[in-house]
Formats: sequence, C-alpha cells, structure tokens
Amino acid sequence: MEHEEYLAKAPTDTSNQYNEYGLPSGQELSEDILYEIEGLYVYSDRVVASHVPENNNSAAFAKNISALKRSFGDAQNVVILPIPTRSMYEPAITGQMEVYQDYCNRLRNNVNNAVFSDCSEDIAQNGDRNLFYRTETTWTMPGAYYGYSSVAKELGITVYPREHFVTYQNNSFHGTLYSSLGQIEEEYPEIEEIRESYPEDPFYFCLSDDAVDYELVKSGSDDAIYKRPYVTFASPGTDSIVGSNIDYAILSGAGEGDLLLIADDCGKMMASYLAENYKNVVVFDITRYKGLGYKHVLSGYDIKDIVVAQTFDQIGNRSYSRFLNYLSE
Repeated sequence: MEHEEYLAKAPTDTSNQYNEYGLPSGQELSEDILYEIEGLYVYSDRVVASHVPENNNSAAFAKNISALKRSFGDAQNVVILPIPTRSMYEPAITGQMEVYQDYCNRLRNNVNNAVFSDCSEDIAQNGDRNLFYRTETTWTMPGAYYGYSSVAKELGITVYPREHFVTYQNNSFHGTLYSSLGQIEEEYPEIEEIRESYPEDPFYFCLSDDAVDYELVKSGSDDAIYKRPYVTFASPGTDSIVGSNIDYAILSGAGEGDLLLIADDCGKMMASYLAENYKNVVVFDITRYKGLGYKHVLSGYDIKDIVVAQTFDQIGNRSYSRFLNYLSE
C-alpha cells in the first residue's frame, strides 16, 4: 500500500471525538482512586500500574552496557533513556517520581561511558496532551516525542518540533492493563462494572511528510525478512507500529548516518521521530531479540549512535533484557 493511501485512512482531526485526556470529548479525567488492587490503581476511567525496580538490577545493567560498548567499539555515542510511567504524574499516587529519580541515580552511579537522558520534566510540563494511555502500560506516541527530543539533545542532532510531525489516529483499543483487570475480576467482582465502562484508548501515530513508506521486519517465528508499511491497520493499538511480535526492524529515514535503537515497546515508539535524523534506524527489541546473527543484521550499516530506551523499572531486569544479556554472556 502506498504511503499516501494508508495515511489517507487515518483521520488527522479527532478533536470532536477525543479530548486531551484521550477520553470522549466532554468527559473530564477522574481524580479519585476507587480501588488499589495488586499494584493496580483503579479509577472510574483508567487503570494505572505502580512501578518498583529491583535493587540489584542496576549492577546487572552496568554489566550489560559494558558488554554493549565492547561489542560496538566504533560507536561514538551511547545514550540511555529510562522511560517514565504514568504513575509518576498521578496526583493521587505518591512516591513514584521519587522511585524513578532514585533508580536513575543508581543507574548513573553504576554505569560508565554512557550518557543518561531524562525526559521526565518535559513530560511534567506537557502533561495535558494525552501522553500516556489509560488502559495500557506505555506512553502514547505523542508522549514518546519528549523521549525523542531529550535523546536528540544528548546526541547533538536536530530536534524537530512537534509541529513537524503530523498526528494521525489509527484505531482505538483496550490495552494490557484493561486485560489485567479482567483476569482478577472473579476475585474482585466489584471492579467488573467499572472496567467494562472504560472508553477505549485512541491510538495515535506521528509521521512527517518525509516519512518512509516501509520498514523491513524479521518475525520471531521464522527466519523470513519481509517488507510492510510502517503503520499497519491490521493490528490494534501499539502493535500497529514496530509491533511487539518482531525481533528487529530497519527503518529508512530522511537524514544521514545509522542509528541502533535497542528498546522495548515504549522506546520503539521513538523510531519514526529518529528516522527524521538518520538514513537508517535499526530497531532491536530488547525484550524479544536473543541476539543471534545480530552482526549479520547490521552488516552494511555504520552504527555510530546507539540509544537504549526502556521503561525505567525494567532496566537491568534479565527477563526484559534478552539482547543485552546475549552480549554479556
């Protein structure tokens, strides 16, 4: 499908459908937590997860970054982005910003020869723009812009303004936190009616006029490399773009040089922004890709810049660090 054709399917003006909270127009965001159950904060219109990293993960991450530096000795810049979470910005949930800052400080103290990027303050100053989903664990693609701008400053590349990218709406969906509530409804029947009343989250994606039409993708289920539109309309929500079911993707960009983005589902949302600055953006799924054959994947690319972007509490957790684990073994 041609670039213009699939973008034509996505309306750019959703002002009559959703407001700045990602809620149906006219519906205000609720303020009160109705239930706190198994690390989930249940509101009348959203569910928010708390995030607490394990203490020993920072040392494990330091080992992985040392291995990354050895494996990519020609790389000039390695930037690490611990990605903030919605719970940090919820007034009724206390202590989460402090947890984030404390863990970031521990990471900085353990990791040498890498630069840390922090977008938490930029998000706090722009928090009225639907930057996080209400039923999903990740930020939205408009939220990921602030990760991109923070990383770009550390890399010394042009930071394109928000207005440079057009925001489209692909579909709407209920995310993984919505499903998590469904799994505990039998034990906590009082939340069933609340959950079923949740409006779906609108899924937004952001591209510039220079955006590429396609990405090359390797599926984890076979060895095939195939070409698909950067935005697919067959999958709901965050799986529409560099979805969670792939090992790696290669985006052809509008800039110069090659970037390696090692990221989880949150971090991968920065890919189209970064493609504006680089000729190629190679995206490795940090939680899925086991690393076998990575040198072959990168043959022909001159990787000078590397970005590691992951939800902050998962950084250093071996269960969510497959590619980096492979390098350090």
